[in-house]
Amino acid sequence: MKKITFFVMLFLVSCGPSEAEIQDRIDEAVDLAVSEALENYSNTSTTTTTLSTSYICSTLDYATKNLIDGINSFGTAAIQFEYYGKNSKFLKSYELGLKNKDNSLSALSDLPTPSTNNSINNNWYTRYIDSINIGISLYEVTLQFMSSLNSGEMEYKNLENVLWESIENFADWEEEHLLLPECPK
Repeated sequence: MKKITFFVMLFLVSCGPSEAEIQDRIDEAVDLAVSEALENYSNTSTTTTTLSTSYICSTLDYATKNLIDGINSFGTAAIQFEYYGKNSKFLKSYELGLKNKDNSLSALSDLPTPSTNNSINNNWYTRYIDSINIGISLYEVTLQFMSSLNSGEMEYKNLENVLWESIENFADWEEEHLLLPECPK
């Protein structure tokens, strides 16, 4: 009986995805997230709008803060998952990360595209919006990994390195983004 159990367990363990399959899934998730982020940015409205400089500045600050808070929530969720598995604290942090992303994208949807901006220094605005879009792309990559973890599609041990690398890439972006000149009020 022990031999049969051993062989059944060995068979089940060996049926998992290979490293190459896991890497292919990760590559597909990254490509999808980046293309969706770029598509969302290119599909924004092209109407000319004049908004106050202070409104634009506070909206950009709000969007940035929500991205940073969202990644921090994903980091907390990953730590929770690593130590305790999929529990209520993991789910709460994961859902908070999703909400932060939605808040950020919603705020950005109210702003003009750089080509229709008549309210603020366009060079600064373009640079800031481009930086935020890079942050959103990095966020989307992390979100793909977190979603795979949440759905049970992939095990934590298979995602651990790429998940933390993704969070570290976002942290590097955050450092660079926070070095941009302040909003010209």
